[in-house]
Amino acid sequence: MNQFSYLNNPMQRPNLNNMRLELRILFI
Repeated sequence: MNQFSYLNNPMQRPNLNNMRLELRILFI
């Protein structure tokens, strides 16, 4: 699974909630 999939695919980026979860995983 690519954690930056939403960055690489702006057309397929998940909702804000999923993005926040991804950011939390990256920063924690």
